[in-house]
Amino acid sequence: MVGAVLLLASPVHASNPLRDLQSGRGGAVVEYERATAGDDEFARLAGAAPTVAVVVADGTPDALGRTVAAAYAEGLQTVFPGASLAASRGEAAAANYVAEVGVASDSAVVEGTEKVYSTRATGTHCKVRPDGSVTCDDVGGAPIVVGTRATEEVEKKIEVTIRFLRQDADGARAAVFEDAYSVRLPQEGCRNEAAAAATVATALGKAARSHEPLNIRLYSTPKLLRCDKK
Repeated sequence: MVGAVLLLASPVHASNPLRDLQSGRGGAVVEYERATAGDDEFARLAGAAPTVAVVVADGTPDALGRTVAAAYAEGLQTVFPGASLAASRGEAAAANYVAEVGVASDSAVVEGTEKVYSTRATGTHCKVRPDGSVTCDDVGGAPIVVGTRATEEVEKKIEVTIRFLRQDADGARAAVFEDAYSVRLPQEGCRNEAAAAATVATALGKAARSHEPLNIRLYSTPKLLRCDKK
Protein backbone atom coordinates (compact mmCIF):
# COMPACT_ATOMS: atom_id res chain seq x y z
CA MET A 1 0.00 0.00 0.00
CA VAL A 2 1.23 3.51 -0.84
CA GLY A 3 0.27 6.43 1.36
CA ALA A 4 1.08 10.15 1.26
CA VAL A 5 -0.29 13.49 0.17
CA LEU A 6 1.79 15.01 -2.60
CA LEU A 7 2.21 18.77 -2.90
CA LEU A 8 1.83 20.28 -6.35
CA ALA A 9 3.79 23.27 -7.58
CA SER A 10 2.51 26.53 -8.91
CA PRO A 11 4.08 27.43 -12.29
CA VAL A 12 7.04 29.22 -10.68
CA HIS A 13 10.56 27.92 -10.87
CA ALA A 14 13.07 27.99 -8.04
CA SER A 15 15.54 25.71 -9.77
CA ASN A 16 15.18 24.04 -13.14
CA PRO A 17 16.78 20.58 -13.46
CA LEU A 18 16.15 20.71 -17.22
CA ARG A 19 17.82 24.07 -17.87
CA ASP A 20 20.63 22.47 -19.92
CA LEU A 21 18.04 21.09 -22.35
CA GLN A 22 16.36 24.46 -22.96
CA SER A 23 16.62 26.29 -26.29
CA GLY A 24 14.69 29.23 -27.70
CA ARG A 25 15.00 27.75 -31.19
CA GLY A 26 13.68 24.32 -30.33
CA GLY A 27 10.90 22.50 -32.10
CA ALA A 28 10.48 20.00 -29.23
CA VAL A 29 8.34 20.79 -26.18
CA VAL A 30 9.00 19.36 -22.71
CA GLU A 31 6.39 19.73 -19.96
CA TYR A 32 7.39 18.62 -16.47
CA GLU A 33 5.68 18.58 -13.09
CA ARG A 34 7.09 17.42 -9.76
CA ALA A 35 4.84 16.71 -6.78
CA THR A 36 6.43 16.10 -3.38
CA ALA A 37 5.30 14.58 -0.08
CA GLY A 38 6.73 17.40 2.04
CA ASP A 39 9.72 17.96 4.30
CA ASP A 40 9.39 14.92 6.58
CA GLU A 41 9.99 12.37 3.85
CA PHE A 42 12.90 14.35 2.43
CA ALA A 43 14.45 14.75 5.88
CA ARG A 44 14.29 10.98 6.28
CA LEU A 45 15.80 10.52 2.82
CA ALA A 46 18.60 12.98 3.53
CA GLY A 47 19.47 11.32 6.84
CA ALA A 48 19.92 7.86 5.35
CA ALA A 49 22.29 6.07 3.03
CA PRO A 50 19.50 4.45 1.08
CA THR A 51 19.55 1.61 -1.39
CA VAL A 52 17.48 2.61 -4.41
CA ALA A 53 16.10 0.21 -7.00
CA VAL A 54 14.57 1.39 -10.27
CA VAL A 55 11.83 -0.78 -11.78
CA VAL A 56 9.68 -0.58 -14.90
CA ALA A 57 6.03 0.02 -14.02
CA ASP A 58 3.37 -2.50 -15.02
CA GLY A 59 1.86 -1.87 -18.44
CA THR A 60 4.98 -0.20 -19.85
CA PRO A 61 6.45 -1.53 -23.13
CA ASP A 62 9.51 -3.48 -22.01
CA ALA A 63 12.23 -2.16 -24.34
CA LEU A 64 11.10 1.47 -24.11
CA GLY A 65 10.57 1.25 -20.36
CA ARG A 66 13.98 -0.28 -19.67
CA THR A 67 15.70 2.36 -21.80
CA VAL A 68 14.14 5.21 -19.82
CA ALA A 69 14.45 3.43 -16.46
CA ALA A 70 18.16 2.70 -17.04
CA ALA A 71 18.75 6.36 -17.91
CA TYR A 72 16.97 7.44 -14.72
CA ALA A 73 19.10 5.02 -12.68
CA GLU A 74 22.20 6.54 -14.27
CA GLY A 75 21.15 10.00 -13.13
CA LEU A 76 20.25 8.73 -9.65
CA GLN A 77 23.76 7.34 -9.19
CA THR A 78 25.15 10.87 -8.93
CA VAL A 79 23.11 11.48 -5.75
CA PHE A 80 22.47 7.90 -4.56
CA PRO A 81 25.59 5.83 -5.29
CA GLY A 82 24.61 2.25 -5.89
CA ALA A 83 21.21 3.03 -7.37
CA SER A 84 20.51 0.53 -10.13
CA LEU A 85 17.93 -0.87 -12.51
CA ALA A 86 16.46 -3.95 -10.82
CA ALA A 87 16.34 -7.14 -12.86
CA SER A 88 13.06 -8.08 -11.19
CA ARG A 89 10.56 -6.87 -8.59
CA GLY A 90 11.91 -9.51 -6.26
CA GLU A 91 15.33 -7.86 -6.41
CA ALA A 92 13.72 -4.46 -5.74
CA ALA A 93 12.01 -5.80 -2.60
CA ALA A 94 15.28 -5.57 -0.65
CA ALA A 95 15.78 -1.85 -1.36
CA ASN A 96 14.89 0.99 1.02
CA TYR A 97 13.49 3.04 -1.85
CA VAL A 98 11.95 2.11 -5.18
CA ALA A 99 11.52 4.30 -8.26
CA GLU A 100 8.78 3.04 -10.58
CA VAL A 101 9.14 4.28 -14.16
CA GLY A 102 6.08 4.17 -16.41
CA VAL A 103 6.29 5.14 -20.09
CA ALA A 104 3.69 5.54 -22.85
CA SER A 105 4.14 6.78 -26.41
CA ASP A 106 1.73 8.09 -29.01
CA SER A 107 1.62 10.15 -32.19
CA ALA A 108 -0.89 12.55 -33.68
CA VAL A 109 -1.38 14.60 -36.81
CA VAL A 110 -0.88 18.26 -35.96
CA GLU A 111 -2.22 21.06 -38.16
CA GLY A 112 -0.24 24.21 -38.68
CA THR A 113 0.51 26.92 -41.20
CA GLU A 114 3.51 27.93 -43.24
CA LYS A 115 4.31 31.05 -45.20
CA VAL A 116 4.05 31.10 -49.00
CA TYR A 117 6.73 33.11 -50.79
CA SER A 118 7.03 34.68 -54.20
CA THR A 119 9.88 36.66 -55.79
CA ARG A 120 9.98 40.41 -56.35
CA ALA A 121 12.43 42.01 -58.77
CA THR A 122 15.01 44.19 -57.09
CA GLY A 123 16.02 46.22 -60.17
CA THR A 124 15.63 46.87 -63.89
CA HIS A 125 18.25 46.62 -66.66
CA CYS A 126 17.63 48.58 -69.87
CA LYS A 127 19.52 48.65 -73.17
CA VAL A 128 19.23 50.53 -76.45
CA ARG A 129 18.84 48.40 -79.57
CA PRO A 130 20.48 49.33 -82.91
CA ASP A 131 17.13 50.56 -84.23
CA GLY A 132 16.96 53.06 -81.35
CA SER A 133 14.33 51.23 -79.32
CA VAL A 134 14.84 50.58 -75.62
CA THR A 135 14.10 47.26 -73.91
CA CYS A 136 14.10 46.74 -70.17
CA ASP A 137 14.17 43.52 -68.09
CA ASP A 138 13.72 42.91 -64.40
CA VAL A 139 16.88 41.73 -62.67
CA GLY A 140 17.59 40.22 -59.28
CA GLY A 141 14.94 38.96 -56.92
CA ALA A 142 13.96 39.07 -53.28
CA PRO A 143 11.51 36.69 -51.54
CA ILE A 144 8.27 38.23 -50.32
CA VAL A 145 5.45 36.66 -48.32
CA VAL A 146 2.25 36.41 -50.36
CA GLY A 147 0.17 34.36 -47.96
CA THR A 148 -0.01 31.19 -45.88
CA ARG A 149 -1.12 27.61 -46.42
CA ALA A 150 -2.24 24.83 -44.11
CA THR A 151 0.20 22.03 -43.25
CA GLU A 152 0.02 18.71 -41.46
CA GLU A 153 2.78 16.79 -39.72
CA VAL A 154 3.05 13.82 -37.43
CA GLU A 155 4.04 14.80 -33.89
CA LYS A 156 5.43 12.10 -31.60
CA LYS A 157 4.73 12.25 -27.89
CA ILE A 158 6.20 10.31 -24.98
CA GLU A 159 4.78 10.52 -21.46
CA VAL A 160 6.78 9.35 -18.44
CA THR A 161 5.75 9.04 -14.79
CA ILE A 162 8.35 8.31 -12.11
CA ARG A 163 7.07 7.45 -8.61
CA PHE A 164 9.78 7.52 -5.94
CA LEU A 165 8.64 5.46 -2.94
CA ARG A 166 10.00 4.67 0.51
CA GLN A 167 9.72 0.96 1.17
CA ASP A 168 9.56 -0.49 4.68
CA ALA A 169 10.68 -3.97 5.69
CA ASP A 170 7.04 -5.11 5.94
CA GLY A 171 6.40 -4.08 2.33
CA ALA A 172 4.47 -0.89 3.15
CA ARG A 173 5.27 2.01 0.86
CA ALA A 174 5.01 5.79 1.16
CA ALA A 175 5.33 8.27 -1.70
CA VAL A 176 8.28 10.67 -1.52
CA PHE A 177 7.77 12.43 -4.85
CA GLU A 178 6.36 11.93 -8.31
CA ASP A 179 7.92 13.26 -11.49
CA ALA A 180 5.68 13.39 -14.57
CA TYR A 181 6.84 14.72 -17.91
CA SER A 182 5.96 14.61 -21.57
CA VAL A 183 8.12 15.24 -24.62
CA ARG A 184 6.48 16.34 -27.87
CA LEU A 185 8.81 15.84 -30.81
CA PRO A 186 8.74 17.31 -34.32
CA GLN A 187 8.51 14.98 -37.30
CA GLU A 188 11.77 16.30 -38.69
CA GLY A 189 14.98 16.12 -36.72
CA CYS A 190 14.18 13.61 -33.97
CA ARG A 191 14.86 10.03 -35.10
CA ASN A 192 14.84 8.27 -31.71
CA GLU A 193 12.09 9.27 -29.30
CA ALA A 194 13.28 6.82 -26.64
CA ALA A 195 16.59 8.69 -26.49
CA ALA A 196 14.76 11.98 -25.91
CA ALA A 197 12.77 10.55 -22.99
CA ALA A 198 15.95 8.97 -21.59
CA THR A 199 17.86 12.26 -21.73
CA VAL A 200 15.18 13.99 -19.64
CA ALA A 201 15.10 11.03 -17.22
CA THR A 202 18.84 11.26 -16.57
CA ALA A 203 18.57 14.98 -15.80
CA LEU A 204 15.72 14.37 -13.36
CA GLY A 205 17.56 11.53 -11.65
CA LYS A 206 20.40 13.92 -10.84
CA ALA A 207 17.87 16.22 -9.11
CA ALA A 208 16.15 13.49 -7.07
CA ARG A 209 17.17 14.99 -3.71
CA SER A 210 15.39 18.27 -4.43
CA HIS A 211 12.34 18.76 -2.19
CA GLU A 212 10.83 21.57 -4.29
CA PRO A 213 7.65 20.95 -6.27
CA LEU A 214 8.02 22.26 -9.83
CA ASN A 215 5.92 22.99 -12.90
CA ILE A 216 7.98 23.64 -16.03
CA ARG A 217 7.35 24.01 -19.76
CA LEU A 218 10.27 24.57 -22.10
CA TYR A 219 11.40 24.28 -25.69
CA SER A 220 14.31 22.08 -26.69
CA THR A 221 16.00 20.70 -29.80
CA PRO A 222 16.58 17.15 -31.08
CA LYS A 223 20.31 17.67 -30.62
CA LEU A 224 19.99 18.68 -26.94
CA LEU A 225 17.60 15.78 -26.37
CA ARG A 226 20.07 13.46 -28.14
CA CYS A 227 17.41 12.08 -30.44
CA ASP A 228 18.84 13.36 -33.73
CA LYS A 229 20.56 10.01 -34.41
CA LYS A 230 19.28 6.44 -34.49
